[in-house]
Amino acid sequence: MALDFGSVKKPRQQFSGGSESVAVMIAEVHLADPSKKTANPAEDYAIAYLLEDAFGMKAEFNLNVPDTDEHYGSPLTSVKIKMKPRNLSGEYTPMEIFDLQPGKRKGASLPMGQWPTVILERAYLDSRTDTVVVNWLHVAQRDNTNAQERCLTNNLVTVESERYDVRDNERKYRQIRFTASPDRAVTFNDMASFKAAATEMLKENLEQGDGQPLALMRFVTNDSFDEGKVPEIHTRLVYPAYKEGGEGYEEPAVSVERWLADESNKGWVNLINQAATETGYTVELIPLSRYTTGKESLPSKRGKGRDDAESFQIPSEDRENGYAPTRKNNGEGFLMTNGYAAGSMIVKRAADPTARWFATKTLRKTGFGPIYMRDELVTPNLPEKVRNVFESLAAARGEAARARFTNGAQQSQPAQESSHDDEIPFGEPDHSGGLTPS
Repeated sequence: MALDFGSVKKPRQQFSGGSESVAVMIAEVHLADPSKKTANPAEDYAIAYLLEDAFGMKAEFNLNVPDTDEHYGSPLTSVKIKMKPRNLSGEYTPMEIFDLQPGKRKGASLPMGQWPTVILERAYLDSRTDTVVVNWLHVAQRDNTNAQERCLTNNLVTVESERYDVRDNERKYRQIRFTASPDRAVTFNDMASFKAAATEMLKENLEQGDGQPLALMRFVTNDSFDEGKVPEIHTRLVYPAYKEGGEGYEEPAVSVERWLADESNKGWVNLINQAATETGYTVELIPLSRYTTGKESLPSKRGKGRDDAESFQIPSEDRENGYAPTRKNNGEGFLMTNGYAAGSMIVKRAADPTARWFATKTLRKTGFGPIYMRDELVTPNLPEKVRNVFESLAAARGEAARARFTNGAQQSQPAQESSHDDEIPFGEPDHSGGLTPS
């Protein structure tokens, strides 16, 4: 007897090479002006350590000393970085190598500290000079001892379009960002193992810079990926429950029980109970982490510059129609969604160890690299044939974007419609409290 997916609501389908955006730790700043009073972008350079693989190099870390040693985990792969020559001036001139000096302030920003972490945006390796040439710099952590700033690297990330609610005749804007950890996905085959895995995934780890923890439950019919068949994938979010009559969220185990008791999840509960008696399916939970965007970092607040969400927008696809783009309900244009791609996210929080982290910047590592639909994240639990399909589709989306760019297609996208049917309620406050540091 096969699993009956008719009892659960079927959602609409979710929906390099060249330069890279890479996180590094700055070790040394070398300026052409010995007085350190004048920037010289053509000559100034810095020595930095890679915090992730990039530019054809593997980022190495010091793992040969005891984990109690202060140098354990320190980066070891160094690169020389310089800014790309440019002619920019005025109030909003971007950061240069000059601005990375310890103690240096740029405008009203906080002073730069020791061993800062920065993201090099649209950087590439000039093999003639063995130098990494950088278009833009984004400071993620001004000092390596600052516990209120983090740069999350080696993640799959996404950014949703900004939205708003109307409260007391006033618009309240919000924007949500996610990281996904498909390498930590866990399979389950009955209610007990589901509860254990879901409870573990809903535990917060604020020390590691995690956002609100979620779990993506996924049922994959393995033989539906055989040639000539339509791949069958069903997903549902498992999320923390609000405390009844109070602020905050329930403990993970309580949240899981509340989720199971929700009438809208009745069909999913039936599937979980049937999982032990069926074969031919990959049944798993995938960890996600959800972040609000700090108030000062919202696109509507900044009013200028590119919205991070634009880097992750892709056409939603109709799986039953050969993955053709899905047209909007009014027939004008295509339904857009946000995919998951390799990248870095800058997160911050107020000076309170119990405060939630919020995001201020998210950068996709490569503009035309693989980008995944949320229900097609690749985990170690999937059969090889399924992994191959998901990876091929993700790579094809990146190449399609490259082709559009090469052909000079317009990059502006229509307003996004949501293609999720299981989103978390958005009634919670912005955890930044408007305290986005400069």
